[in-house]
Amino acid sequence: MKISLIVSDVDGTLLPEEENVEDGIRELARLIKENNLPFTLASGRPYRKMEALRKELGIRLPMVVCNGSGLWDGERYLWNRKLKTDEMRPVLEFADEAGMAVIVSREGKDQVFRKNQYIAERPFSREEEYRPESEEEWKQYTVQKLLIIDPGSPGRMESVVKKIRETTNNCQVVWYDSRGIEVMPKGCTKGQGVRELAEYLHIPLEEVMVFGDNKNDLDMFHLAGFSVSVSNGVEEIKKAADYVTGRPCVYGVVEGIKKYCCGGQEERNETKIMEKDD
Repeated sequence: MKISLIVSDVDGTLLPEEENVEDGIRELARLIKENNLPFTLASGRPYRKMEALRKELGIRLPMVVCNGSGLWDGERYLWNRKLKTDEMRPVLEFADEAGMAVIVSREGKDQVFRKNQYIAERPFSREEEYRPESEEEWKQYTVQKLLIIDPGSPGRMESVVKKIRETTNNCQVVWYDSRGIEVMPKGCTKGQGVRELAEYLHIPLEEVMVFGDNKNDLDMFHLAGFSVSVSNGVEEIKKAADYVTGRPCVYGVVEGIKKYCCGGQEERNETKIMEKDD
């Protein structure tokens, strides 16, 4: 199996929500450097929230940002696709009036549509507010991605998706779970971002290895030549994976890279890849 490009998700795959994994990140950085691995990231994060990790890991390849809305090479966008804020206005106001959390990604950073109670109690509270006030601002502003979270009971998010469908057909919706969705420009997903990155680097998709943990990584898994779920991944992603690691988060990524990208032939012969469920 030839691996010419390794792409990893960030949140939940490399980084857990709270646990300190600095030792794992250092080990991954060591592997990348010593083996000159073609490693990069694909995340729902805007590039400003990926820069520290990019530098820490010594990544030199472009990164897929905002779930495929952009490709950032460390200095500039190689592509940058956006949603028109005035077109998405009915959706933004609908979710906001329902008391949901609305986080927009624009200008390489996250901003909150309104600092409601849910936002105030979470790390999003550190983000500045973004809410156009005049008609001219609604027309001028654009965003790369929307994250909408329902802090209440599951079930209401379907009404938001219905509102999106009634409002526009120029966007892509990705579900995290019953209470959270991300909205990107039409055709923008992590998988499409990885596809375009591979084309940009002239690498066949069958030579791409991807790591993930959640449903929004599924399209990456479906197109890449080899897919790896970390042990803390959701069941749906584990079933889609070619291999499931024995360890969580960055430790699982290190495990997978050592096994398939660092000459672990003996280990490969001894350990059978976990079969996908029928």
